[in-house]
Amino acid sequence: MIRNKIRILLIAAAAALLLLPAISLAAGPGEVGYVFRVNQSGAVSNDGPFKVTVTSVNPNTVEAFALLDNTSGWITVPAEVKDAAGNKYAVTAIADKAFSGNWKVNSVTIPGSVTKIGVSAFEECSALNSVTLANGLTQIGNYAFRKCKALRGISIPDSVTQIGMYAFANCSELASVSLPSGLTVLNTGVFNGCGKLNNVRLPNGLTQIGGYAFAECSGLSSITFPDGLTKILNYAFRNCALTDIALPDGVTSIDKYAFYHNTSLQTVSLPPSLSSMSTYAFANCTALTCILIPDTIGSINSSAFSGCTTSKLNVIFYDRNKTSAMSSFAKAYNMLPSGLKKNAFCVSFGTERPANGTLSADIRLVGSTPRCGVDVSVNDGYAVTAVKANDETIGTESGHYTYGLTPVAWSEGGTLAPVVFSADIINKGSPSGDPLPPTGDASAPLLWLTLCLLSASAVFTLRRKRS
Repeated sequence: MIRNKIRILLIAAAAALLLLPAISLAAGPGEVGYVFRVNQSGAVSNDGPFKVTVTSVNPNTVEAFALLDNTSGWITVPAEVKDAAGNKYAVTAIADKAFSGNWKVNSVTIPGSVTKIGVSAFEECSALNSVTLANGLTQIGNYAFRKCKALRGISIPDSVTQIGMYAFANCSELASVSLPSGLTVLNTGVFNGCGKLNNVRLPNGLTQIGGYAFAECSGLSSITFPDGLTKILNYAFRNCALTDIALPDGVTSIDKYAFYHNTSLQTVSLPPSLSSMSTYAFANCTALTCILIPDTIGSINSSAFSGCTTSKLNVIFYDRNKTSAMSSFAKAYNMLPSGLKKNAFCVSFGTERPANGTLSADIRLVGSTPRCGVDVSVNDGYAVTAVKANDETIGTESGHYTYGLTPVAWSEGGTLAPVVFSADIINKGSPSGDPLPPTGDASAPLLWLTLCLLSASAVFTLRRKRS
């Protein structure tokens, strides 16, 4: 009996000795890993709504997370907290799953000291309807606000450079979004399933739209694509309500199912930079009536337009280089599914730089009608007196003009009749519109005569099929 008691005492003593290192190593005030509770003003409070963990010293920083049983209503995360020993810490992060599953919080204000919002930090906060983010935030983690079904709008500060996967997915009431100017990649599924999102302007620096980024956004009817965009990944806009798409020159690829089942989509304009269009890219876009395709495209998958109503879909190939022979369209034409070839047409045009000004042109859709868009500008001291199409004046000053085009049916080896566009430019320094001779130069009369003969013209050709 005595031996058993001695044995038990020895075991208890050994266990106590094993625990001593852990006890002695427990973090205290001013040490990394120290955890304490604070109120919304940042002061130590045993019943405060936040726990904070010291993440570094010198500089002193903490990350914050909420106590689910004690956090409700309107919450302001403090920018700075103080421990019981009086040490001050900057709040620089919202911890992973900090508020996840909280059904009491209605509004959260996050200070500029916070640079990172962790993974699933506010996921499934079902009552959260307002979030205020300050400039200084750089990263929003994966799933950070996923399934915040009461959130109606979000303005993301320009300091943010990374938004994680599915960060705002399934926010069913989200109707307005302001994206940061420094964002270059829109990650996978960021706004997937946001059914009330209806109008989005993407930032100018964006180069890639990730897979499923706007998939199932059933109310999304309008989106503005930035000039720097190069890639649209798979399922990016599946089951949206887009009506017109004009992709900027620079987009090189459209992945599979990118615009699948946009049943309100009527017109699509693709850029000359496009090299490939993958499987089912525009499949089941049953309202599609007109699509502009550059003859420079490298490949069109045979199922790209599967399920589109071929009887009302016109496919127009275009060429910017004033090609006189229509054979340049053969490669692109032959990529089309056989059901669409009967509706394929061609237009061909180009531009030339006039003296003392510029003229640029492109083909674009106005509604479902292809038209030539012409932009004319002049150098300082000069003015446009006429913009003409085949000697018909369509404008008398710098600016943007459109001119109707009539596509012609494709025929290998055929030719197109030209339409010539020109811009007359004069020197504003002379009442008669003639250039003024320079002074103090023996060659002035000759230079004056040369300048008198200056005119600017830009040739823009559209060739109609010759019999």
